[in-house]
Amino acid sequence: MNLQIKEYLITEFEKLPKSKQEEVIDFIDFLSSKSNEISYNQADAIQKFIKKSEEIELQNFYAQHKFDSSDLKFNREEMNER
Repeated sequence: MNLQIKEYLITEFEKLPKSKQEEVIDFIDFLSSKSNEISYNQADAIQKFIKKSEEIELQNFYAQHKFDSSDLKFNREEMNER
């Protein structure tokens, strides 16, 4: 941050009555929490994107290796005998 801006903010902050200074501090906390919230939302969106891309990758993999298993018959007793 520019030094002149910092000095201006400090000077103006010190001119405020204590109750208004507390409001400014609360507002800064609010802005900080919103900033963190945005970061969490971005991280969540990235995770969703990765999950979706993995699902698409799996779908593409299985689509390449098409195998029709509808005519296969599975007999559990026969399998257990083997």
